Amino acid sequence: ILGVLATHHRSAPGELLETHRLFAAGWPEERATVESARARVYTTVHRLRKLGLGLALRSGVDGFGLDPAVTLC
Repeated sequence: ILGVLATHHRSAPGELLETHRLFAAGWPEERATVESARARVYTTVHRLRKLGLGLALRSGVDGFGLDPAVTLC
């Protein structure tokens, strides 16, 4: 999921990715209810924040993304 967020950040800085797109990236070919998919993505984002990416990750009604101020190498 972090890879997808980084790739999206390079092409559209500041734009959020929808939860269903992140679920599809993190669990390809897996089916889940909307609630289950959302919970998996939220849990993963929460873990990324705890791993030190708290200030770099943005969330909103539209989904998740990297802060536009973040510079990727």
